[in-house]
Amino acid sequence: MAESKEDGSPPPKDISFKDSIFCIDCHPSQELIAIGLITGPVQLCHYANKSHPSLKMKHHKQSCRVTKFSEDGTMLYTGSKDAQLCEVDVMSGNVVRKVNQSHKSSIYSMHVVNANIITTGDDNGVIKVWDTRSMNPVMESDAHTDFVSDMTDNGHKALIAVSGDGSLSVTDLRRHKQKGKSDTFESELLSVAIVKNGSKVICGDGDGTINIFNWDLWEDITDRFPIHPQSIDCIVKITEDVVCTACMDGMIRAVQILPNQTILEVGQHSDDLPVDHLCLTHDHEYLASSSQDCVKFWSVDEVVQARIKSDPLLSAIRSKPAGDSSDSEDEERRKRRKRKKKHLVTKRPKTSVDFFSDL
Repeated sequence: MAESKEDGSPPPKDISFKDSIFCIDCHPSQELIAIGLITGPVQLCHYANKSHPSLKMKHHKQSCRVTKFSEDGTMLYTGSKDAQLCEVDVMSGNVVRKVNQSHKSSIYSMHVVNANIITTGDDNGVIKVWDTRSMNPVMESDAHTDFVSDMTDNGHKALIAVSGDGSLSVTDLRRHKQKGKSDTFESELLSVAIVKNGSKVICGDGDGTINIFNWDLWEDITDRFPIHPQSIDCIVKITEDVVCTACMDGMIRAVQILPNQTILEVGQHSDDLPVDHLCLTHDHEYLASSSQDCVKFWSVDEVVQARIKSDPLLSAIRSKPAGDSSDSEDEERRKRRKRKKKHLVTKRPKTSVDFFSDL
């Protein structure tokens, strides 16, 4: 169980609540985590220093389903079961803008694209693209027939969404139109991430399988990796070829993509409770996870070390002594080039004229 960093320092302590946790998100530059509760409040907590007071906000009357920090961290976007969408000032906790009935059904998911654009998905499969400068929708899509479970983007150009109806959709964020959709799979798609430097899209489904798409080939998958005994509810990218997944069985796993293999069981919450959400801290040192009424933190360094150990080539590079033969050969080649260059200079004819001598 990965519960400490390589240098031995422990991760932040657990954060517990009396009420059930519905969603979490980490601040992009500070040691803050936003936690939405099933009873409606949103709490901002300092996870690294518990002596700092937390900020509790009660602007939602029904359960807070999504919380996402803005790109610069000054604002927090929240969505609730009654489809209320709010923009909240992080420093004061005051609501800056509010949209009642932002969707015809409850908000299920949210994604921050950039400083001016966020997207929301609802229980009935509708996706809306919002201009945060006015909090008005600039696009609406009904690409799905069931809840929009997760969304991500490839650098502000295309929005990738997955749904409980078992399909993946691609939306052109510049032209505001749908540009692709997958076939409908038998199992619901619950989580999504873009990996391999944008060439692959992976989706976790309700059967515990990671489905792999090639970019721009959206109709069908190119590979699949059964990994969990139950549904994969969350996926967080750690590196371009390693992700962490959270499962209904309560286990968090580190998984390598292509070649597909589980490289580490990161840990699990108590009593085998399902892990509902994952997010990375701003410095990528810790992975935060939520289950029932508790938030835990896990060392990302242990995931990186496990990735290195799983690859013989990386392990060899990592363990190579400073003065090994290959380093010596490289140094000898540099010395030979230096001697050759010196030889050419010293053998220059004495009658040659230096072009810069009169300047």
